[in-house]
Amino acid sequence: HVSGVIDIKTMRDVPEKISVGAGFNFTNADVNTSIPIGEKVGVQFELVGEAAVETVDTAQKAVQNIEQFTEPFAENSDIMMQQVLQTMRQLDASMSQVTQFMAALNNQNGTVRRLLEDEELYWEIRRTVENIEQASARVRPILDDVRIFTDKIARDPRQLGVKGALTTRPSGMGLK
Repeated sequence: HVSGVIDIKTMRDVPEKISVGAGFNFTNADVNTSIPIGEKVGVQFELVGEAAVETVDTAQKAVQNIEQFTEPFAENSDIMMQQVLQTMRQLDASMSQVTQFMAALNNQNGTVRRLLEDEELYWEIRRTVENIEQASARVRPILDDVRIFTDKIARDPRQLGVKGALTTRPSGMGLK
C-alpha cells in the first residue's frame, strides 16, 4: 500500500486517469492507494466545483460576446426602427400596386386581359410589328443617303449655290 504518500494534486489527477463513463471509478485507486472515502468524496466535490466555475466563466464570456454583438443595434435602434418602418411603408405601397395590377388583369374588359386572351388582337399587333420592321428596312438606305448629303453640304455649302456667290474659293474645297 502507498498510504499517505500521494499529495492533493496527485489525488486530483488520479480520478482523471481512471475515469470511466459518466462518473469516476475509484476501485483501482483503492487497490493502489489507501484514500479514505471522505477524501474521495472531497476530491469529487472539488472536481464538480471546478467544472461549475469553468461553466460560469464560459457563460460569462458568451454573454459578453452577445453584448458586443447587440450593442451597435442598441445604439442605432432609433435609426434602424425608422428604416424598418419606411421599408414597411414602401412594401405596403408596393403590395397595393400589385393588388391594383391584379385587379386590372382580372378585369374582363381591360387592355391587359384582352392582350392576354384575344388571339385576333395578338395577330394584329404581330402584323403591325412586321410592317414597322419592313418600313425600317426601306428607310435605312434613305437615311444613309441623307447623312452623306448633309456631310457633303457641310464640307462645301456652295454645292447648294448659296455660298458660291460670296466666296472666291474654288468648288470642292470644303472645310475639314
